[in-house]
Amino acid sequence: MREVNKRFISISPLGVEVDILFIIILPVMFLTGYLTKYFIVCTSMVAHELGHIVCGIMTGSRVYKVRVLVVGLCASMDDGSGRNQCRIPVLLCGPMVNTVFSGAGLLVYYYCMPGSGDIRFFIISNACLAIFNLLPIYPLDGGRILRYLLAGKLGVFRGYQNARRISYSISLVLIVLGAYQTYKNIYNFSLLMAGFYLFFLLKTDITEEAAFMTVKDVIYRRSRFLKKGIYPVRDLAVLPSVKLGEVIKSMDFDRFHFIHVLNENMELLAVFTEQQVIDGLMQYGADASFDTLINLKKES
Repeated sequence: MREVNKRFISISPLGVEVDILFIIILPVMFLTGYLTKYFIVCTSMVAHELGHIVCGIMTGSRVYKVRVLVVGLCASMDDGSGRNQCRIPVLLCGPMVNTVFSGAGLLVYYYCMPGSGDIRFFIISNACLAIFNLLPIYPLDGGRILRYLLAGKLGVFRGYQNARRISYSISLVLIVLGAYQTYKNIYNFSLLMAGFYLFFLLKTDITEEAAFMTVKDVIYRRSRFLKKGIYPVRDLAVLPSVKLGEVIKSMDFDRFHFIHVLNENMELLAVFTEQQVIDGLMQYGADASFDTLINLKKES
């Protein structure tokens, strides 16, 4: 083992990182009498993450790192297909596993172990995990699903921006409900904490992630096209003054793009593929306009 940062210990051959707090909290939970409940919560969260991992592997993703956290597992995966049809089922699998666990626990509670406090806690924990993770708030599973759906309809950047606004609105609703809950019972402030936690997570700028996802999807498109031999196409019309970076923001996940450059009289000046736009962006920068590409095309 070797220490990779202040909080995690890496088991290099396995690609596993262990949170030091996880090692510390185990004896604390044992001494305070909460070890059983802590084990139930961790088991539910591990099952949730394993649902993502198994579904991801089945759809062609590669797991390159797994972190053991205080509250379960966190897997980092490369989505091999890069398509929403594969991403969304992977995100849904975690809550689905918790739903199945909660239903199974309910059957055990009524038919095998009626009155068991631990089984009741297991049922509630899994039900809460499923519902909470399906809330359309980034970075929860529901928020990521919303983000992918909007990005597919509105383009990556506008979709992400709208998803972020919705996430902010719902997290504010949680804060208000949590404040009312705390007002009614000073010892019950879990909803308030969850609302604030999600609100401040959204402070992380996901616009950069949107840019990364766009470029990554363009790269994946080529490999998917070469593999399948056929691919859906989308046309975009722009003025010559439009910047290359603006067009990138309007591209979809699952379509190859042709960009038609029109003048103010709606006359066609030139047609570029998305690869030509990417090449131009890499060479001349995001602020270069289509005028630049047209002039270069004439010179050549």
